[in-house]
Amino acid sequence: MLAAETPEAVAWGGKAIALAEQLGTEACALEIEGDAAGAAAEWARLGCPFEQALALAGADSLGAALEAERLLERLGAAAAVRALRLSGARPRSTA
Repeated sequence: MLAAETPEAVAWGGKAIALAEQLGTEACALEIEGDAAGAAAEWARLGCPFEQALALAGADSLGAALEAERLLERLGAAAAVRALRLSGARPRSTA
């Protein structure tokens, strides 16, 4: 079975399609094109801070990763913060 055929992938794929249909496709298109900053701005405009943080986490910038972490912490998304830190998207704070 290919990874794309797992029940989890199908479920998440369905959620992504529903979200894109509900909110429009601009933010998703920007993420696919690699424009993390543009996608994050669009998610923010749509009032979706979690998705905004995920877009920022995909950027090649320490500042964007720090902003993603800040947004996730404000949302109480501790598991997402841990995943971001473990992904190596940013160095762990030494403070």
